[in-house]
Amino acid sequence: MGCQLTPKQQSDGSQARQIYDMQADGRAELANALEQAREEKKLVLLSLGANWCSDSQNTYDVIHNHPDLSQLVEERYVLSLVDVNNRVGFQRNPSIIARYGIELDRGIPALLVLRPDGTLLSKDPDQRPKDSDHEEPGRLMEYLKRWQRN
Repeated sequence: MGCQLTPKQQSDGSQARQIYDMQADGRAELANALEQAREEKKLVLLSLGANWCSDSQNTYDVIHNHPDLSQLVEERYVLSLVDVNNRVGFQRNPSIIARYGIELDRGIPALLVLRPDGTLLSKDPDQRPKDSDHEEPGRLMEYLKRWQRN
């Protein structure tokens, strides 16, 4: 399916949401999330995406608005959003992409589950949600429940 461009302006004239901080250092953001996860005894749900991507935006919405998903994420995960935009002339946060061996041509957002020490639990790319799985919240729920035992 792949990401569709999100319009710069919504139909009501407002600007499209900037859920991924395009200025932030992804390594620092991830380090903060890992520290919080250690303190709270949770896992990290790392979302690698971009503001222009409708799948990234829609996945964010489902995680926050679907009652069961939002509760699960709140109870068991620290959500970290890292911008991996590559449409501004360079790849954002390439060190995180390289650290976890992510192939962004499979689509974004890439949702990774990490232990608080930074260890990637969701190693098999074929088991990770597809970029369009926001259309099937049950698939996202199943994916997140799989890791809560670790």
